[in-house]
Amino acid sequence: MSAHKPKALDGSFMLAFGTGSTWRKEDSEALNTGLIEIVKEALQLGYRHLDTAELYNTEREVGEAIKQSGVPVSEIYITGKVFTMSDVQGAFDRTLQRLGVDYVDLYLLHHPYFAKSNADLQGAWTELETIYDSGKVGAIGVSNFTEDHIRTILETARIRPACNQIELNPYLQRTQLQQYHKKQGIQTFAFSPLSPIVRASPGPLDSDLESIAKKHGISTAVALIRWALQQGIAVATTSTDKARMKDHLLALDVSLLEKEVALISRFGAEKHFRGRWNDKFAPDDRS
Repeated sequence: MSAHKPKALDGSFMLAFGTGSTWRKEDSEALNTGLIEIVKEALQLGYRHLDTAELYNTEREVGEAIKQSGVPVSEIYITGKVFTMSDVQGAFDRTLQRLGVDYVDLYLLHHPYFAKSNADLQGAWTELETIYDSGKVGAIGVSNFTEDHIRTILETARIRPACNQIELNPYLQRTQLQQYHKKQGIQTFAFSPLSPIVRASPGPLDSDLESIAKKHGISTAVALIRWALQQGIAVATTSTDKARMKDHLLALDVSLLEKEVALISRFGAEKHFRGRWNDKFAPDDRS
């Protein structure tokens, strides 16, 4: 059995520093020293959850940043994701090697669209269950799954997914999927939380979001992150700018009024914007 005590995805771990697609670099033997410095900076500023993935090609840099940061790995929550579904166990072993660790806190199937059949999806999940049994991971889950995909793996699963990491923000609230998560005891984990101000502006939320942020003395980015956190949604965000990195952390310490959370939800629902996987959904599909 593992000597590691599983960490709960709560408290400061609810806000993850992402090393996702915006970081992607060419595959090479040379480490990306700039990325190492940024991740190290994130840890030194106070982030305690690092979100990475096989696909991002940043695992070696994340591992090196942890080593250089002075923050014990035991205090850091590490999320990884498998993309090579044809060799899940091998991909996991390589992830541990690149990170320079013997354990990750959360390991996810990166997406469901590799599967040509329900059996493919269920088989990949069974491999994650085997990895969980090894004691080298604290929890297993999924990413970019719809309700139907989750139902499929639950037909044969011994272990329920701990979370589903999905694109989610006020312009893509996915209310029905969130309700299904709650019913099944699955943690919702949002990526692209800042789309309303980064990729989908202008929009119906702009004016009220600015007013709410001004009232609390915070940025609109912090207001958006807090909107999710206050609903019990874990959030992955990122930046290469130290001031923004530090700013986003404020979301752990501020609190919006419940009526403000509701207002953001109401005006956010007036616009639909999906930034990822648009080829898998109809233009008006909010699921």
